[in-house]
Amino acid sequence: MDKNNLRKRRDETLHLLNEKTEGVFELETYTENLEAEIQTTIQDKDAVITYLQSQAQAGSGTPTPNTQRSTKQPNPEPFTGMEDWKITFENWQIGIDGKLSVNADHYDNEAAKM
Repeated sequence: MDKNNLRKRRDETLHLLNEKTEGVFELETYTENLEAEIQTTIQDKDAVITYLQSQAQAGSGTPTPNTQRSTKQPNPEPFTGMEDWKITFENWQIGIDGKLSVNADHYDNEAAKM
């Protein structure tokens, strides 16, 4: 091989080596950033666990759900709006209001009553 071929191969080899070195540096930086994110996530998790444990020990004041519910009231006769039907709107409304009042513990919120 002549000197020009050797120089050309040396330059190509140095160029490849530089590319690989840059790639390794980028991977090291990326890995360091991931490790920092992992540490932050672990610290956040530990803080949440500590908070939840302190709330559990202190009693958060949140009422526990009532496991015993009132006896389910029957639905009133359906209101159809027909004149010859056996229930008026007013009587139907009284029946629905009564059921929702007596069985309020069956519904978590107003939307659940609908």
